Amino acid sequence: LIAFEDHCRYSTQMQQELRQRATRRGAVLVTTEKDAVKLRPELVGPRCLVLCLACLPADEQALDRLLDELLAGGRNPDA
Repeated sequence: LIAFEDHCRYSTQMQQELRQRATRRGAVLVTTEKDAVKLRPELVGPRCLVLCLACLPADEQALDRLLDELLAGGRNPDA
């Protein structure tokens, strides 16, 4: 497992090295949609899994209620 910092800049050399390491190990590269747009397909190869992440709130109406309160001036968001 190799993890990178958020906002990492993936150089051409780094992308080639990652593909080579994955190929040698029979592994698959995995990335998020956000980082996939930074990668060049010809460098990482066809075996790169792109994860689509979503955030689903437990209470779908919570954000609406909070925004209604803030817009009404009834609550300090820093409190």
